[in-house]
Amino acid sequence: MLCAMPLPPAYAPSPLSQATRLGMDPYGLLRDARDAHGPDFTLRIPGDRMAVFSDPERVKEVLRLAPSQFDASEVNVPINLGPNSLLFLDGDRHKRERKLLMPPLHGERITVFGELMARLTAARVDALLAETSPGASIDLMPEFQRVTLSVIVASIFGVIDPQRQRELEGLTLAWTRAALAQSVFLVSMMTSGAKVRAFLERKTNASLRSGAHGRASLLRPLPWQRLADAKARVVVRLREELAACRAVDPERRAERSDILALLVDTQDEQGQPLDDAHIIDELLTLLVGGHETTATALSWAMHHLLSEPTALAKLHAELDAAAPEGPATPASAWTPERVESLDYLGACIDESMRLSPIAPAVGRRVVGPTTIGDYELPAGVVAWASIYLVHHDPAVWGEDAEVFRPQRFLDGGRFKANQYFPFGGGNRRCIGAAFANYEMRVILAVLLSRARVEAEPGVVNQPVIHGFAVTPSQGVRVRIRPRSA
Repeated sequence: MLCAMPLPPAYAPSPLSQATRLGMDPYGLLRDARDAHGPDFTLRIPGDRMAVFSDPERVKEVLRLAPSQFDASEVNVPINLGPNSLLFLDGDRHKRERKLLMPPLHGERITVFGELMARLTAARVDALLAETSPGASIDLMPEFQRVTLSVIVASIFGVIDPQRQRELEGLTLAWTRAALAQSVFLVSMMTSGAKVRAFLERKTNASLRSGAHGRASLLRPLPWQRLADAKARVVVRLREELAACRAVDPERRAERSDILALLVDTQDEQGQPLDDAHIIDELLTLLVGGHETTATALSWAMHHLLSEPTALAKLHAELDAAAPEGPATPASAWTPERVESLDYLGACIDESMRLSPIAPAVGRRVVGPTTIGDYELPAGVVAWASIYLVHHDPAVWGEDAEVFRPQRFLDGGRFKANQYFPFGGGNRRCIGAAFANYEMRVILAVLLSRARVEAEPGVVNQPVIHGFAVTPSQGVRVRIRPRSA
């Protein structure tokens, strides 16, 4: 019997070079390493090693790793969502927390939020068209961020004072734009995401204890201190909303459908309510995960649609058939039945996430010797199932794997979980996948039924890592005018 090898062949460039390129050109790094070594290879960044697998059978093994075989708390994500965040929990606690958060993000509850999604999108599109001269150039990416943030804030908190909602959205955007900056990502690559999170969390807690987050920024010039203060301001506002929700009569609170009310009334296995720190960390996770990644996926979808006029025309035809009122279609008309009937729109979203997944890989840091294929990975190594490389594999997708062809998702082909996994897989598949997919359908349907969008000529986009998502480097530069024009 042959002995298993410890790691796949190592990609040659230096760890510093690989870490830098991972941030600036993640897809290109993966392609070049695959071309040099085949489907299995090892990437090295300062102080860390990632064993990358892109054969679907090896991917299946990574996704099937048991919770006891890897450590989620060591995931290399630099944003400090808090120690109770579902993203960083392991084992039984992760399973329990996932069960608690699942109901408001799945099933019929998603469609409860559908009218809200359509109304907020329609209001933003109408305002954008009123503010913008016909044919003027704008970047859609920040617009998607604003809409998705408004949706998740309203879904979490329900009906709150509009001024308070705008303030919370502004505080959240200020924090996430700083926390997800490429410089923070690169620092986490040079050290570790867990160390960056722990450092920022200490600074945030100190800011909260001292009240320093309310002082003028010129008095607190260090970048990490400004970042900690930005999170502290969000936490203070969340504490206020949580206290207000707890003060509501339980019978009245039980009538609410917002996520905060559900969390306040949730009990753990011992019948005890969740404490404030626990709820705050989960709210932060939902705020960040519920808008940033969805906005990125929407940006890539528009990028691909604008690059393929035939696909965009076919989508417009489907929307016109579903909503013959055209630009005059009221937001309330986008019922769950109408949204779910948009098969080609769903295929466009699926195909965009195939070509441009927001995460280049699913990572599992193994806690002991772990066998994947012919390799026995040492403890501490990260097993990476490469979403990007599998999604571009001609053996899975055919010779046109690099082509944006939504029809492939409508031709009867059903793709396995180890062939198509834009939301991750296994027991850590994104808990908000169904919510995000439905939201993307609503937002694109409302936008494209009300506005005519054309790509701005001469803009060349490259995939870059922004925080924990791969985003288009130039955003989505378009020219926009009312659909009727």
